[in-house]
Amino acid sequence: MNVIPSAGLKNIAIPEPFANERNIASSTNAYGVGVDECNITHIAASQTDVAVSSGAPALIFGIVVDSGQTGVVTIKDGITTVSAPAIAATQSPAIDYKGAKLNTSLVVTTAASAACAVLWRPQ
Repeated sequence: MNVIPSAGLKNIAIPEPFANERNIASSTNAYGVGVDECNITHIAASQTDVAVSSGAPALIFGIVVDSGQTGVVTIKDGITTVSAPAIAATQSPAIDYKGAKLNTSLVVTTAASAACAVLWRPQ
């Protein structure tokens, strides 16, 4: 551990962002530093309007479709559909949303053969 004498020091800047710190490089200083830590919630097939974030804003990192599943997984921000990818058994089972923000709430609807896990975090 280095000891820094306090005499003569005016400002100390730490260039590396810490968790939950604001991004000093953004023009509006409005975006938090990205942290990959998230919750995982499994949604069974044939579910309608499952409120994953319980009516609160959320970040969605992705969905991972169960093995061999097909159909549509609908992602909504409250009542507004924001994504409805059709899942084919031959495609990659994961869809990356890169921490997209949903301002109202995260709501998921699954087709008859489209059970999935949702990776998300409260905003």
